Amino acid sequence: MNKTNKLPFEDYLLDSQDEEIIWIKGKAFIVRLATDNDIERIGKGYFTMSNTEPTASSR
Repeated sequence: MNKTNKLPFEDYLLDSQDEEIIWIKGKAFIVRLATDNDIERIGKGYFTMSNTEPTASSR
């Protein structure tokens, strides 16, 4: 059985076209869709997984 966990308000945030403010223990966080420039600026980076092994049909 595969159970998928979701973040609270996940659907709302995915549908949002604007910035949102989320309060956690008295601290405000601004949440919005990140751009590639945002990800690079923050320095966390990202990666994609791809199959670099040749497939049987390409050998």
